[in-house]
This record gives sequence, C-alpha cells and structure tokens, in this order.
Amino acid sequence: MPRLSSAARTVNWFARHGYIRRADDDDAGTWRLTAMGSEAAASLDHGYELGYDGLPA
Repeated sequence: MPRLSSAARTVNWFARHGYIRRADDDDAGTWRLTAMGSEAAASLDHGYELGYDGLPA
C-alpha cells in the first residue's frame, strides 16, 4: 500500500485548515494561499515567544 509523503501530508493539512485551496483553473495540482494563509505567511514569527510547553520562554 502506498504511503503519503510528508509534502502531501502538509498540503492536506493546510487545505483542511483553510490556509490553501486548489487553483480553479488548473488541473496540474496548483495550490494558492487563501487570505488566512497569506496572513499567517506574513507573520511567521508570531507565537515563537512561547516555549515548547506554551509558557513564556
């Protein structure tokens, strides 16, 4: 049985949570950022002030 690659799992997670969507005019598997994905990509450092356990580092 074939397994999903890490990249495929990542794309599935982003799509399931609304960060990306499949491009409407392309059957080649092109994905586009949604507004929520663009906002998250613009603030990649957000949240890193917390440690691994969610407490301030």
